[in-house]
Amino acid sequence: MVWTPDESLVGSAALTDFARRVGHPGSYQELWQWSRDDLEGFWQAVVDHFGVHFHAQPRSVLESRTMPGTRWFPGATLNYAEHLFAGKDPDELAIQHVSELRELDAWS
Repeated sequence: MVWTPDESLVGSAALTDFARRVGHPGSYQELWQWSRDDLEGFWQAVVDHFGVHFHAQPRSVLESRTMPGTRWFPGATLNYAEHLFAGKDPDELAIQHVSELRELDAWS
């Protein structure tokens, strides 16, 4: 083990908050095991906890358990940028871009 976070970092981590809120406040190993034993329940809890907004609702969480090759949330559509910028100040820097043909520019 190269590095282990101190208890204050673990206590304030998004993963720790998620585990508490979904009723799995045990060890990381227990949370991982839940994610393996109950794929549908775990990933639906992730969607609910982190407020994923689907524009078209999925027919299910998991199309099949055949891995690789299954489809997650089949039928669902969402907007990645909508989630990326949710809750952000619209006047703050969002993207900086540059190329060989253009100078550095920024968008809010």
